[in-house]
Amino acid sequence: MLRYALLILTLCISSCSNRNPDAPTSSSIDPSDTLAHDRMIGGLLVKGKVIDNQTRCSHYHTELDIIAIKFKCCDTYYPCYSCHAESTDHKPLTWDSVEWNKKAILCGACGLELSVQEYMDSNNTCTRCQSSFNPNCKKHYDLYFTMTE
Repeated sequence: MLRYALLILTLCISSCSNRNPDAPTSSSIDPSDTLAHDRMIGGLLVKGKVIDNQTRCSHYHTELDIIAIKFKCCDTYYPCYSCHAESTDHKPLTWDSVEWNKKAILCGACGLELSVQEYMDSNNTCTRCQSSFNPNCKKHYDLYFTMTE
């Protein structure tokens, strides 16, 4: 019985090892926090109104809102288009389809950088830690990516 318990504990620890150890619980997120808080996530700077260590911001803060997008115009990660608009004095540029091989998506759960194409092909799931991304982000793809039909 003890051997079985140790095996379960080992599996749990190894499956969670790629997650951000500083990630808050959902009860510690304060969406009313509207101040700008730049944060280092996965060794990369994420700018904007970031309210936790998984890239959630004051605009988008559900359990699934755990990506940041590198904006092509300034080569800087922001959690969302609103954070970019409120923090910069320039208009955003979208990633053209020929540039989708560039690393431009950051998983807030484990810090993995994905290319735009990897993100598009991910089925809203991180390829490293298997955390789920918000499928509703698709509604805003045209703000980040040049979409061709």
